[in-house]
Amino acid sequence: MRDLGLLGLTYFYVVFALGGVKAIAHPVSIFIEVIAAIEILFYLLFFLPYKRYLQTYKPYTPARMSRSQRARLFSKALSLVPDGEEFVRMWMLNNFPLA
Repeated sequence: MRDLGLLGLTYFYVVFALGGVKAIAHPVSIFIEVIAAIEILFYLLFFLPYKRYLQTYKPYTPARMSRSQRARLFSKALSLVPDGEEFVRMWMLNNFPLA
């Protein structure tokens, strides 16, 4: 399914070269050519522009924080944990020995 458009284009050229217009006007041949044309249009109108968009995408990177800002953020996050010992136990899947 990946190379259906290329396969259809190759089919069109081979059938046209071997049988001429009469061969490509056959109903089965028309069906194959329509499917190939849809696939080629999808590739040209959707896949290539979207691929270009995805390759130029730059993920959001926040600004670097100073040491004091990181310490403040850590303290704020730590203050939200009601029980530090229970938090560590659950984080370590209850395998953390606290003496």
